[in-house]
Amino acid sequence: MTIKYPSESPWRFEAWEQLLFPASLGGGKGTNFNPVFNLINAQDVPSDVVIYFTDAKGKFPEFEPIYPVLWLVKGKERVPWGSRIQLN
Repeated sequence: MTIKYPSESPWRFEAWEQLLFPASLGGGKGTNFNPVFNLINAQDVPSDVVIYFTDAKGKFPEFEPIYPVLWLVKGKERVPWGSRIQLN
């Protein structure tokens, strides 16, 4: 099964489903990361992992969540917590 993503996020998928990302993810405008984490934290089922594609320019939640967060970062910005992977 191939998933085509709507414009809104976060995206959800099952491990057996094929991922197809949009050609462009945009960015560079100072992201507020709080709404995504607030939405995840409000769910009945805890998240296994959150993967964020970002330039890491923006407002991060004050506290690190209890679930793992993987930041895939294009650029040289640092992240306050979680695991950071550099994208070139």
